[in-house]
Amino acid sequence: MSVDTTMVLLAAGQGKRLGRGNKALLDLAGEPLLARVMRTCRNAPSVGEIIVVMNSSDIDSLAHNWGFHPAENGADQIVSGGKERWLSSRAGCEASTGAMPILLVHDVARALLTIADIEAVAQAAREKGCALAATPLADTLKKSSVDGCVQETIDRQRLWRAQTPQGGRRDWMLAAFASWQAPTLPTDEAMLLEAAGHAPTLVACSEHNFKITQSSDFDLAEALLQSTEPDAGQSTTAICGLKPCAHRTGLGWDRHRLVEGRPCILAGILIDCPVGPMGHSDADAALHALTDAILGAAGLDDLGTLFPDTDPRWEGADSATFLHAATQQASDAGWDVQGVDLVLVCDRPKIGPYRAVMRARLANWLKIDVSCVNIKGKTTENIGGVETVEATALVQLSPQA
Repeated sequence: MSVDTTMVLLAAGQGKRLGRGNKALLDLAGEPLLARVMRTCRNAPSVGEIIVVMNSSDIDSLAHNWGFHPAENGADQIVSGGKERWLSSRAGCEASTGAMPILLVHDVARALLTIADIEAVAQAAREKGCALAATPLADTLKKSSVDGCVQETIDRQRLWRAQTPQGGRRDWMLAAFASWQAPTLPTDEAMLLEAAGHAPTLVACSEHNFKITQSSDFDLAEALLQSTEPDAGQSTTAICGLKPCAHRTGLGWDRHRLVEGRPCILAGILIDCPVGPMGHSDADAALHALTDAILGAAGLDDLGTLFPDTDPRWEGADSATFLHAATQQASDAGWDVQGVDLVLVCDRPKIGPYRAVMRARLANWLKIDVSCVNIKGKTTENIGGVETVEATALVQLSPQA
């Protein structure tokens, strides 16, 4: 997976509709919105540069109230905002170094951003030049007359709600900002790209990626976080007077048929082999088993629920996206990966020559020492008659300090 994406995080708003000041500073599940969004971006495998657009007075407030400073938590640059959103976006984009060819802009008020959505939009931008996160409209739309009566029912087919991140090729983005001449203000980056002659690709993303604009949105965001974070609220152990687990163990398993003409990817490593695993994504059985083990240990939904093979977003997807999403969700729930034991069973390819690089790759992704990652290769002894690759993963999680 390429590290080729700059994330510009817009955090210079005044929160006029909410009436509580800059939303990036407000409390969501015990931390400011900006901290949550920055952590998500840091953990996204494609992101190599983070630019925070925020005014100096808000940075001071963030440091005073939360002890949090963007520069000490992963921001490569901090840029002052403009009078309008699009000017803040332009300032952030123009501050990018140019080292990353993909430039994405995200509103920090969309605090439930996921790694999966970042990676999906970045991939679409690589392939098509520009893209935006969005969700198809489900409600029936009515156009009103001046007296407040229904004038027309709007056909909702092919209508989408725009989200962020939005963006594309860096050169396209900078040119779109420079060429904007319309009398109206652009409401998002996609509008700028459209005016420059481009057609951004719509990427279906999570409906949880909504923009917090009023108090009830905070309640909804808190409820959604509690539904995915097992330690939120009063736990069963607290109710029963039991001691909480010092560690948690998760078990994951996956198997794919091996067929000719498919790339052979195991534990994130592309292997030279005439056969490869068949599946909806890249079918990396090792990462699928490992992802499920992490999710299971943290008490979260499984791989098939979070990334169903019926969703076209995950067709051909890099399974590292799933692993990074799982580790982030486990981290958000208060758990860190401490150790991995992985067994790979296949007649082809031979695991031994790739074992060291696999261990190093997983240790790097999981941010643990390579000694804490073990991989064993086994063969099927030609039992069963169908050539497959099978993976079993055992994971230990420990509570964060």
